[in-house]
Amino acid sequence: MKNKEKIAANVVTYNRKDLLRECLNSLLAQTRKPDSIIIVDNNSNDGTKEMLEKEFLDNPIFDYVRLNENTGSAGGQYTGIKRAYEKGFDWVWCMDDDGSPSQSALYILLKEKINNALLNCLVVDDKEKEYLGFGLKDRQTGEKYFLVKEAQKRKCIYHVNPFNGTLISKKIIKKNGYPDKSFFIYGDEKEYLERIYKNGFSLVTLTDSIFYHPGVVYKSLVNKEKRDFRLN
Repeated sequence: MKNKEKIAANVVTYNRKDLLRECLNSLLAQTRKPDSIIIVDNNSNDGTKEMLEKEFLDNPIFDYVRLNENTGSAGGQYTGIKRAYEKGFDWVWCMDDDGSPSQSALYILLKEKINNALLNCLVVDDKEKEYLGFGLKDRQTGEKYFLVKEAQKRKCIYHVNPFNGTLISKKIIKKNGYPDKSFFIYGDEKEYLERIYKNGFSLVTLTDSIFYHPGVVYKSLVNKEKRDFRLN
């Protein structure tokens, strides 16, 4: 990575100030810190604004955007990605407030970045850390992954779980635009990924870069019981 390249993290939040605090502290603890941390607040009414003013906003790394209404995760990601792109950042690292990257997560993504690819952390269940937070299905091989140790046998898997530590280059944004904010909370990730993929970009999870998140992959899935396999 060229030294002049700049990275903005984009964190979307709504009424989860305690989780948001954990997320922001994990960003400040990165071995390669973002150059800016954009917080898009979907008009929280639980004291989020006051907590941020007291604990974080004196630090100039933070760029706080408080919206006048709840636009959902889709609207929040749209707002933050657009803001980062228009400010000239080379990369946008996207997440919601309920996830926390490991200390080296961003460093690994940038160090191992793959040309012409959208990159994602490996999303790991924040409670049962031997399990992935979401299933992964490799687009090239069709193989499915549920366990961290199985996924980490490969350096990269050609599937991603946005927006959970998702690193997007300005080149991708220039070609594909922004997420569709009309989805509000469900479906925007899938639509945006398919748009990116159809435009010739790869979708890659780097398995050494970890992002902790509440999980939806249960032991019964690994035990081959009949349950829905959720990819996003």
